[in-house]
Amino acid sequence: MPTDPPRLLVLAGTAEGRETLEALAPLVAAGRLQAIASLAGATRSPRTLPVETRVGGFGGAEGLARFLQAERIDALLDATHPFAARISANAAAASAAARVPRAQLRRPGWTGPARRFPDLAAALAAAPAGAVMLAATGRGSAPLLAVRPDLTILLRVAEPGPEIPGVETLVARPPHRAEADRALMLDRRITHLLARDSGGAEVVKLEVARALGIEILLAEQPPAQPGPVLADALEALAWAHATLGLPRQPSPRSRPGPP
Repeated sequence: MPTDPPRLLVLAGTAEGRETLEALAPLVAAGRLQAIASLAGATRSPRTLPVETRVGGFGGAEGLARFLQAERIDALLDATHPFAARISANAAAASAAARVPRAQLRRPGWTGPARRFPDLAAALAAAPAGAVMLAATGRGSAPLLAVRPDLTILLRVAEPGPEIPGVETLVARPPHRAEADRALMLDRRITHLLARDSGGAEVVKLEVARALGIEILLAEQPPAQPGPVLADALEALAWAHATLGLPRQPSPRSRPGPP
């Protein structure tokens, strides 16, 4: 009798998670894999993913463990943002409780020069009075930024929202091009860049700031969860194939380009 294909849950939300799902989509279409993508719901209009997608939380680690068991999930890939520490901790606890193999897709941080701090609060506190700061930290950091009225702060956000007293906002959805970042920093006479060390395409702003001599105040990534840590989509694909016994297919990066 034919057996059901293996079931993979991907906690998505990053470009690397999307790339992994796009590479696995042909196996899903061929009936060789069942994949579910999960989005936390922080973005109002996320890009459509090529597999079945659910939006919203699970109810903590216990709720996620129940979902893994009820949906007969065979493997869990945590491809959330490097700073989604609570989600990653819940994923680790849930996979252990449900006895489901799990790996964390965690893009490496930036290796360039910066003043590094354990969190955004410490990084912000290091900014000198009178600094003109570009805060590439998202709308959730607004309460933190409000404690520094002695700074001129331009907060870049991905989506429109309520005005933030004392903080100017700039709506610009990623990815951000180097040319646009350079023009922004020069036009606004930015002296300091406040950012999280999120890695991936988000290092563009750090490279631009370094080239312009702008001081970078960088919050370090929280520690990864115990267990396999995968650096990119290629490693995630290899893990999924090995863990679920999937047939090998060429990834988009490995296919030869046009002559």
